[in-house]
Amino acid sequence: LYEHAKVILRQMERAKHEVIDLADSPRGKICIGLTPTVSLVLGAALVERYHAECPNVSLRVVDALSEQLIEWVMSDRLDIAFSYNPSGGPGLILEPLVVEILYLVGPPGGESTDENIPFGHLAGLPLILPSRPQILRSLVDDAVNEQDMELNIYLEIDSVQTMKELVERGIGWTVLPFGAVASEVAEGRMTARRIVAPDLTRTLHLVYSSRRPSSKAVTTLQQLIRRLVEETVKESTGSWRGVESKAAG
Repeated sequence: LYEHAKVILRQMERAKHEVIDLADSPRGKICIGLTPTVSLVLGAALVERYHAECPNVSLRVVDALSEQLIEWVMSDRLDIAFSYNPSGGPGLILEPLVVEILYLVGPPGGESTDENIPFGHLAGLPLILPSRPQILRSLVDDAVNEQDMELNIYLEIDSVQTMKELVERGIGWTVLPFGAVASEVAEGRMTARRIVAPDLTRTLHLVYSSRRPSSKAVTTLQQLIRRLVEETVKESTGSWRGVESKAAG
C-alpha cells in the first residue's frame, strides 16, 4: 500500500506542476535514473547544466543497474532513465543515444592503449566481471559461446567502482567502456585496449513512458541529455569513445 501511495502522490504532484508549466518556467520535481557508467561519464555535467537551465526544478538522481531502472520507469518511480540494450516493456519509449565500444581494462603495464586485443586473448586472464543477468556480462557470455571458448571468471562483482579498484591493485582484469576509466588511464593507473574479433559494444538508450504527459521540465531535460551526449561523443579526446546510433526507437 505504501508503494502505491507514493506513486499516487507523485502523480498528483506532477499534475499540479504541469498546470503551472502552462504559464511559467519549468518547475516541479524530476527523478532520473543513471547507470553506474553513465553516472561516471555524464552525471556531474548533466546535473550542473540542468540546474543552470532549470533552477526552479528539484532534480533527484538515482544510481542503479539498467534492469532495475527499467522497472522503476514502468512503475512510475522514475520520470526518465538511461539503460543499456533494454528489452522494452508496456508503454516504454526507448530512444537510442550512443553505441559504446567496450575495452579490456587492466593494471598499469607496458601495453599501448592504441593497440586492439582479440577477444580470444581474454581466455588467459583472471577476469573480474559483473554477475548474470547484467548486460555487460551477457555480452561477454554471448561472445564466449560464439567463440566456443572458456574464460577464467576470477571474481563476480556488481559494482563498477569496486571492479576498478581491484583492477588498479592488480587483482585481475575487467571489461568496461573507455569513458569509465578515462582518468585512470590518463594518469597511468590503468590500461585499456579495445576488444576486437568480435567487437563488443552496447547501446545506451534514454527510457521514458508514453503513458504519462511530458512536462516542460522533462522535455528540457531530454533535450539537454541529447545535446550533452552529442557533445561528449564529438568533442571528447578519449573520455567517451562511442559511435552515435541513427536507429529509431
